[in-house]
Amino acid sequence: MVTIAFTVILARETPDPASAVRGMAIVFAAVQSVAHAVTTGALRALGSLGLVEGAAALASYRDPRRLSCLDLAIMWLTVALAAPFFGE
Repeated sequence: MVTIAFTVILARETPDPASAVRGMAIVFAAVQSVAHAVTTGALRALGSLGLVEGAAALASYRDPRRLSCLDLAIMWLTVALAAPFFGE
């Protein structure tokens, strides 16, 4: 929520706020997607090394009842798609 508020506040200073929000949201979605890939890769590597904690953390990360970085990336893509409808 804080990042969304920060994005909207920064976008108000630009000539085209909707495209600024859209651009920032796409960047945030890309960052969250990369974070998801790095996190799952690291946890898989720990699990393949035989660490029980790595496998347990990966199972917890993939739990559908919890938010992951991929969920946040989808949220940012939704913000990017909705940005033109919230213009001034």
